[in-house]
Amino acid sequence: MTLKPSEVRVAGTGELSLAPVGTALPTDTTTALTTAFKGYGYTTEDGCTLTKSVSRDGIPAWQSITPVRYITTSLEFTVGCTFL
Repeated sequence: MTLKPSEVRVAGTGELSLAPVGTALPTDTTTALTTAFKGYGYTTEDGCTLTKSVSRDGIPAWQSITPVRYITTSLEFTVGCTFL
């Protein structure tokens, strides 16, 4: 395998920027973010974390000691970060 240093992505500013769902993303690291992105400031070196919380109910069957199917009752994603 040939190593290509030019393909290593390095964060440019460390600023967390968010945009509404469906906003077109840049195709490379040299393209500037569109005005739909709002900058929220610098984050610490810990970066951001994504936490997933799922609640589900099992559907039991008489022939099995474990549920045969699960129905998801709630699904939550939480993004956390610490700003400087």
